[in-house]
Amino acid sequence: MRIWLGVTVCLALLFALFSVIQIRKYEKSVLDIYADAQDAYVQLVLDQINIAADRTEFEIVEDILGTLDSSSNRYWTFSNEEALIFVKDVAETNRYKGFTTSTYYVSEEAKQFIANLRTNKVVHDIIPINEKSYVASGVAFEYNDTMYQMCLLTNPKTVLDHNVYMNARINLSVIIGVVLLLFLITAVMMVLTNHKKDERFNAEREVNENLRRTVEKLTAALERQRLFDIQYTVFHHDVLPMFLEKLAERNIKTYCIFTLCYESSEQKESFLRKCQVLFDQRVFRFQNAEKRRIILVAVQQEKEEMMRLLKPMLGNGVRLERLVAKRNQNVPV
Repeated sequence: MRIWLGVTVCLALLFALFSVIQIRKYEKSVLDIYADAQDAYVQLVLDQINIAADRTEFEIVEDILGTLDSSSNRYWTFSNEEALIFVKDVAETNRYKGFTTSTYYVSEEAKQFIANLRTNKVVHDIIPINEKSYVASGVAFEYNDTMYQMCLLTNPKTVLDHNVYMNARINLSVIIGVVLLLFLITAVMMVLTNHKKDERFNAEREVNENLRRTVEKLTAALERQRLFDIQYTVFHHDVLPMFLEKLAERNIKTYCIFTLCYESSEQKESFLRKCQVLFDQRVFRFQNAEKRRIILVAVQQEKEEMMRLLKPMLGNGVRLERLVAKRNQNVPV
Protein backbone atom coordinates (compact mmCIF):
# COMPACT_ATOMS: atom_id res chain seq x y z
CA MET A 1 0.00 0.00 0.00
CA ARG A 2 2.82 2.41 0.84
CA ILE A 3 4.29 1.90 -2.62
CA TRP A 4 0.99 2.78 -4.32
CA LEU A 5 0.51 5.81 -2.08
CA GLY A 6 4.04 6.93 -2.96
CA VAL A 7 3.34 6.44 -6.66
CA THR A 8 0.09 8.42 -6.33
CA VAL A 9 1.81 11.33 -4.58
CA CYS A 10 4.62 11.31 -7.17
CA LEU A 11 2.06 11.39 -10.01
CA ALA A 12 0.27 14.30 -8.35
CA LEU A 13 3.57 16.17 -7.99
CA LEU A 14 4.46 15.43 -11.62
CA PHE A 15 1.07 16.74 -12.76
CA ALA A 16 1.55 19.83 -10.61
CA LEU A 17 5.03 20.39 -12.08
CA PHE A 18 3.66 19.86 -15.58
CA SER A 19 0.89 22.40 -14.87
CA VAL A 20 3.41 24.95 -13.62
CA ILE A 21 5.54 24.44 -16.73
CA GLN A 22 2.50 24.86 -18.97
CA ILE A 23 1.42 28.03 -17.15
CA ARG A 24 4.92 29.44 -17.60
CA LYS A 25 4.82 28.54 -21.28
CA TYR A 26 1.48 30.28 -21.50
CA GLU A 27 2.94 33.35 -19.79
CA LYS A 28 5.86 33.30 -22.23
CA SER A 29 3.45 33.16 -25.16
CA VAL A 30 1.56 36.12 -23.67
CA LEU A 31 4.84 38.03 -23.38
CA ASP A 32 5.69 37.10 -26.98
CA ILE A 33 2.37 38.52 -28.12
CA TYR A 34 2.99 41.65 -26.06
CA ALA A 35 6.55 41.91 -27.45
CA ASP A 36 5.20 41.81 -30.99
CA ALA A 37 2.85 44.67 -30.18
CA GLN A 38 5.73 46.53 -28.49
CA ASP A 39 7.88 46.01 -31.61
CA ALA A 40 5.16 47.71 -33.66
CA TYR A 41 5.13 50.61 -31.21
CA VAL A 42 8.94 51.01 -31.49
CA GLN A 43 8.66 50.87 -35.28
CA LEU A 44 6.03 53.61 -35.11
CA VAL A 45 8.37 55.84 -33.05
CA LEU A 46 11.21 55.12 -35.47
CA ASP A 47 9.02 56.16 -38.38
CA GLN A 48 8.18 59.35 -36.51
CA ILE A 49 11.90 60.09 -36.03
CA ASN A 50 12.61 59.50 -39.71
CA ILE A 51 9.87 61.88 -40.85
CA ALA A 52 12.23 64.84 -40.40
CA ALA A 53 15.87 64.34 -41.34
CA ASP A 54 17.27 67.51 -39.75
CA ARG A 55 16.64 66.89 -36.02
CA THR A 56 19.47 66.92 -33.53
CA GLU A 57 19.89 64.32 -30.83
CA PHE A 58 18.52 66.79 -28.31
CA GLU A 59 15.44 67.41 -30.44
CA ILE A 60 14.81 63.68 -30.82
CA VAL A 61 14.93 63.27 -27.07
CA GLU A 62 13.04 66.46 -26.28
CA ASP A 63 10.34 66.29 -28.96
CA ILE A 64 9.74 62.54 -29.20
CA LEU A 65 11.23 60.25 -26.52
CA GLY A 66 10.79 62.79 -23.72
CA THR A 67 7.09 63.13 -24.46
CA LEU A 68 6.40 59.40 -24.16
CA ASP A 69 5.14 57.92 -20.92
CA SER A 70 7.82 56.35 -18.83
CA SER A 71 8.08 54.69 -15.42
CA SER A 72 10.26 52.23 -13.58
CA ASN A 73 8.39 49.40 -15.31
CA ARG A 74 8.41 50.81 -18.83
CA TYR A 75 10.88 53.27 -20.33
CA TRP A 76 13.10 54.11 -23.35
CA THR A 77 16.85 54.09 -23.88
CA PHE A 78 18.63 55.93 -26.67
CA SER A 79 22.35 55.60 -27.43
CA ASN A 80 24.85 56.74 -29.99
CA GLU A 81 28.02 54.79 -30.74
CA GLU A 82 28.34 53.34 -27.21
CA ALA A 83 27.29 56.62 -25.54
CA LEU A 84 24.04 56.80 -23.61
CA ILE A 85 21.95 59.76 -24.74
CA PHE A 86 18.64 59.12 -23.00
CA VAL A 87 17.47 56.73 -20.25
CA LYS A 88 13.90 56.83 -18.96
CA ASP A 89 13.72 60.55 -18.14
CA VAL A 90 15.85 63.64 -17.55
CA ALA A 91 16.84 62.66 -14.02
CA GLU A 92 17.86 59.16 -15.02
CA THR A 93 19.68 60.52 -18.08
CA ASN A 94 21.73 62.88 -15.95
CA ARG A 95 22.57 59.98 -13.67
CA TYR A 96 24.08 58.00 -16.56
CA LYS A 97 25.55 61.00 -18.40
CA GLY A 98 28.94 60.13 -19.82
CA PHE A 99 28.37 56.38 -19.43
CA THR A 100 28.66 53.96 -22.32
CA THR A 101 26.00 51.53 -23.45
CA SER A 102 27.91 48.55 -22.02
CA THR A 103 27.87 50.29 -18.63
CA TYR A 104 24.07 50.22 -18.55
CA TYR A 105 23.55 46.89 -20.28
CA VAL A 106 25.84 44.97 -17.92
CA SER A 107 24.61 41.37 -18.26
CA GLU A 108 25.81 39.12 -21.07
CA GLU A 109 22.27 38.69 -22.35
CA ALA A 110 21.73 42.46 -22.53
CA LYS A 111 25.09 43.08 -24.21
CA GLN A 112 24.37 40.38 -26.76
CA PHE A 113 20.91 41.84 -27.43
CA ILE A 114 22.33 45.33 -28.07
CA ALA A 115 25.12 43.94 -30.23
CA ASN A 116 22.65 42.00 -32.38
CA LEU A 117 20.21 44.83 -33.05
CA ARG A 118 19.24 44.94 -36.72
CA THR A 119 19.17 48.10 -38.79
CA ASN A 120 15.62 49.39 -39.32
CA LYS A 121 14.25 46.02 -38.14
CA VAL A 122 12.79 45.87 -34.65
CA VAL A 123 13.64 42.74 -32.65
CA HIS A 124 12.76 41.72 -29.08
CA ASP A 125 14.01 39.53 -26.26
CA ILE A 126 13.80 39.19 -22.48
CA ILE A 127 16.94 40.55 -20.83
CA PRO A 128 18.01 41.30 -17.23
CA ILE A 129 18.80 44.89 -16.21
CA ASN A 130 19.63 45.87 -12.65
CA GLU A 131 18.55 42.43 -11.40
CA LYS A 132 15.14 42.71 -13.09
CA SER A 133 13.86 41.12 -16.26
CA TYR A 134 12.53 43.27 -19.07
CA VAL A 135 10.86 42.68 -22.39
CA ALA A 136 13.19 44.63 -24.66
CA SER A 137 12.23 45.77 -28.15
CA GLY A 138 15.11 47.47 -29.94
CA VAL A 139 16.23 48.71 -33.30
CA ALA A 140 19.40 50.19 -34.82
CA PHE A 141 19.00 52.96 -37.33
CA GLU A 142 21.10 55.51 -39.16
CA TYR A 143 20.20 59.16 -38.80
CA ASN A 144 22.25 62.04 -40.19
CA ASP A 145 25.12 59.66 -40.96
CA THR A 146 25.21 58.41 -37.34
CA MET A 147 24.18 54.98 -36.02
CA TYR A 148 21.79 54.99 -33.08
CA GLN A 149 20.25 52.28 -30.93
CA MET A 150 16.78 52.77 -29.49
CA CYS A 151 15.11 50.34 -27.06
CA LEU A 152 11.80 50.15 -25.23
CA LEU A 153 12.01 48.14 -21.98
CA THR A 154 8.93 46.78 -20.21
CA ASN A 155 8.85 44.84 -16.96
CA PRO A 156 6.92 41.56 -17.58
CA LYS A 157 4.99 42.10 -14.34
CA THR A 158 3.31 45.05 -16.01
CA VAL A 159 1.70 42.59 -18.40
CA LEU A 160 1.32 39.51 -16.20
CA ASP A 161 -0.02 41.43 -13.20
CA HIS A 162 -2.82 42.98 -15.22
CA ASN A 163 -6.13 42.43 -13.42
CA VAL A 164 -7.80 40.46 -16.20
CA TYR A 165 -4.83 38.19 -16.82
CA MET A 166 -4.12 37.79 -13.11
CA ASN A 167 -7.74 36.73 -12.45
CA ALA A 168 -7.57 34.26 -15.29
CA ARG A 169 -4.27 32.84 -14.01
CA ILE A 170 -5.59 32.58 -10.45
CA ASN A 171 -8.77 30.85 -11.65
CA LEU A 172 -6.74 28.46 -13.77
CA SER A 173 -4.39 27.70 -10.87
CA VAL A 174 -7.34 27.07 -8.56
CA ILE A 175 -8.96 24.72 -11.08
CA ILE A 176 -5.71 22.81 -11.54
CA GLY A 177 -5.24 22.62 -7.76
CA VAL A 178 -8.80 21.33 -7.25
CA VAL A 179 -8.40 18.75 -10.02
CA LEU A 180 -5.08 17.56 -8.57
CA LEU A 181 -6.60 17.42 -5.08
CA LEU A 182 -9.57 15.40 -6.36
CA PHE A 183 -7.20 13.10 -8.22
CA LEU A 184 -5.08 12.63 -5.11
CA ILE A 185 -8.10 11.97 -2.86
CA THR A 186 -9.65 9.59 -5.38
CA ALA A 187 -6.39 7.73 -5.92
CA VAL A 188 -5.77 7.43 -2.16
CA MET A 189 -9.32 6.17 -1.60
CA MET A 190 -8.88 3.62 -4.38
CA VAL A 191 -5.56 2.47 -2.92
CA LEU A 192 -7.10 2.14 0.56
CA THR A 193 -10.14 0.32 -0.86
CA ASN A 194 -7.95 -2.08 -2.82
CA HIS A 195 -5.81 -2.60 0.27
CA LYS A 196 -8.88 -3.56 2.30
CA LYS A 197 -10.01 -5.88 -0.50
CA ASP A 198 -6.56 -7.46 -0.56
CA GLU A 199 -6.70 -7.95 3.19
CA ARG A 200 -10.13 -9.61 2.93
CA PHE A 201 -8.95 -11.70 0.01
CA ASN A 202 -5.84 -12.81 1.89
CA ALA A 203 -7.93 -13.64 4.96
CA GLU A 204 -10.40 -15.65 2.87
CA ARG A 205 -7.56 -17.35 1.05
CA GLU A 206 -5.97 -18.28 4.37
CA VAL A 207 -9.32 -19.67 5.58
CA ASN A 208 -9.73 -21.60 2.34
CA GLU A 209 -6.18 -22.88 2.64
CA ASN A 210 -6.86 -24.08 6.18
CA LEU A 211 -10.08 -25.73 5.02
CA ARG A 212 -8.24 -27.37 2.15
CA ARG A 213 -5.58 -28.74 4.49
CA THR A 214 -8.31 -29.98 6.84
CA VAL A 215 -10.12 -31.69 3.97
CA GLU A 216 -6.87 -33.25 2.79
CA LYS A 217 -6.19 -34.55 6.30
CA LEU A 218 -9.71 -35.95 6.59
CA THR A 219 -9.47 -37.47 3.13
CA ALA A 220 -6.13 -39.07 3.99
CA ALA A 221 -7.59 -40.37 7.25
CA LEU A 222 -10.58 -41.80 5.41
CA GLU A 223 -8.31 -43.38 2.85
CA ARG A 224 -6.24 -44.97 5.60
CA GLN A 225 -9.39 -46.12 7.34
CA ARG A 226 -10.76 -47.47 4.12
CA LEU A 227 -7.46 -49.19 3.39
CA PHE A 228 -7.82 -51.26 6.55
CA ASP A 229 -11.62 -51.53 6.40
CA ILE A 230 -12.78 -55.07 5.71
CA GLN A 231 -15.74 -53.75 3.77
CA TYR A 232 -13.44 -52.19 1.15
CA THR A 233 -10.55 -54.71 1.22
CA VAL A 234 -10.04 -57.70 -1.09
CA PHE A 235 -7.41 -60.15 0.19
CA HIS A 236 -5.25 -62.51 -1.82
CA HIS A 237 -6.43 -66.16 -1.76
CA ASP A 238 -3.09 -67.25 -0.22
CA VAL A 239 -4.15 -65.56 3.02
CA LEU A 240 -7.32 -67.66 3.30
CA PRO A 241 -5.82 -70.71 5.16
CA MET A 242 -4.27 -68.46 7.80
CA PHE A 243 -7.56 -66.58 8.10
CA LEU A 244 -9.45 -69.81 8.72
CA GLU A 245 -6.93 -70.78 11.38
CA LYS A 246 -7.53 -67.46 13.14
CA LEU A 247 -11.27 -68.15 13.07
CA ALA A 248 -10.67 -71.52 14.71
CA GLU A 249 -8.42 -69.98 17.35
CA ARG A 250 -11.11 -67.47 18.26
CA ASN A 251 -13.79 -70.19 18.44
CA ILE A 252 -15.93 -68.69 15.70
CA LYS A 253 -18.81 -71.12 15.53
CA THR A 254 -20.46 -70.27 12.25
CA TYR A 255 -19.06 -69.17 8.91
CA CYS A 256 -19.84 -69.84 5.23
CA ILE A 257 -17.46 -69.99 2.28
CA PHE A 258 -18.80 -69.01 -1.12
CA THR A 259 -16.64 -69.64 -4.18
CA LEU A 260 -17.69 -67.71 -7.28
CA CYS A 261 -16.22 -67.58 -10.76
CA TYR A 262 -16.27 -64.74 -13.25
CA GLU A 263 -15.43 -64.30 -16.92
CA SER A 264 -13.86 -60.84 -17.16
CA SER A 265 -12.17 -58.21 -15.00
CA GLU A 266 -15.07 -55.81 -15.58
CA GLN A 267 -17.51 -58.36 -14.18
CA LYS A 268 -15.25 -58.90 -11.16
CA GLU A 269 -14.96 -55.17 -10.42
CA SER A 270 -18.71 -54.69 -10.75
CA PHE A 271 -19.40 -57.58 -8.41
CA LEU A 272 -16.92 -56.32 -5.79
CA ARG A 273 -18.46 -52.84 -5.88
CA LYS A 274 -21.87 -54.37 -5.17
CA CYS A 275 -20.35 -56.30 -2.28
CA GLN A 276 -19.18 -53.06 -0.70
CA VAL A 277 -22.78 -51.88 -0.61
CA LEU A 278 -24.65 -55.05 0.35
CA PHE A 279 -22.25 -56.74 2.75
CA ASP A 280 -20.97 -55.45 6.06
CA GLN A 281 -17.66 -56.09 7.82
CA ARG A 282 -18.57 -59.70 8.64
CA VAL A 283 -18.08 -60.70 4.99
CA PHE A 284 -14.41 -61.09 3.98
CA ARG A 285 -13.43 -61.08 0.32
CA PHE A 286 -10.58 -63.02 -1.29
CA GLN A 287 -9.64 -63.32 -4.94
CA ASN A 288 -7.63 -65.66 -7.16
CA ALA A 289 -6.99 -63.69 -10.31
CA GLU A 290 -5.26 -66.56 -12.09
CA LYS A 291 -8.25 -68.92 -11.73
CA ARG A 292 -10.80 -66.09 -11.99
CA ARG A 293 -12.25 -66.87 -8.58
CA ILE A 294 -13.79 -64.74 -5.83
CA ILE A 295 -14.12 -66.27 -2.37
CA LEU A 296 -16.52 -64.80 0.20
CA VAL A 297 -16.24 -65.82 3.85
CA ALA A 298 -19.28 -64.78 5.88
CA VAL A 299 -18.53 -64.96 9.59
CA GLN A 300 -21.37 -65.60 12.03
CA GLN A 301 -24.02 -65.27 9.33
CA GLU A 302 -26.54 -67.88 8.26
CA LYS A 303 -26.26 -69.45 4.85
CA GLU A 304 -29.86 -68.63 3.94
CA GLU A 305 -29.42 -64.91 4.71
CA MET A 306 -26.23 -64.77 2.63
CA MET A 307 -27.90 -66.53 -0.27
CA ARG A 308 -30.78 -64.06 -0.13
CA LEU A 309 -28.34 -61.16 -0.46
CA LEU A 310 -26.07 -62.89 -2.95
CA LYS A 311 -28.69 -64.20 -5.38
CA PRO A 312 -29.52 -60.82 -7.03
CA MET A 313 -25.81 -60.31 -7.69
CA LEU A 314 -25.35 -63.50 -9.66
CA GLY A 315 -25.57 -63.58 -13.43
CA ASN A 316 -23.98 -61.37 -16.04
CA GLY A 317 -20.87 -63.56 -16.09
CA VAL A 318 -20.70 -64.24 -12.33
CA ARG A 319 -21.97 -67.56 -10.92
CA LEU A 320 -21.77 -69.47 -7.68
CA GLU A 321 -19.41 -72.40 -8.05
CA ARG A 322 -19.28 -73.80 -4.51
CA LEU A 323 -20.84 -73.21 -1.11
CA VAL A 324 -19.42 -74.57 2.15
CA ALA A 325 -20.99 -73.92 5.56
CA LYS A 326 -18.72 -74.70 8.51
CA ARG A 327 -18.91 -74.72 12.25
CA ASN A 328 -15.55 -74.30 14.00
CA GLN A 329 -13.51 -76.16 11.35
CA ASN A 330 -10.59 -75.21 9.12
CA VAL A 331 -11.53 -76.02 5.53
CA PRO A 332 -8.97 -75.43 2.71
CA VAL A 333 -10.14 -74.08 -0.61
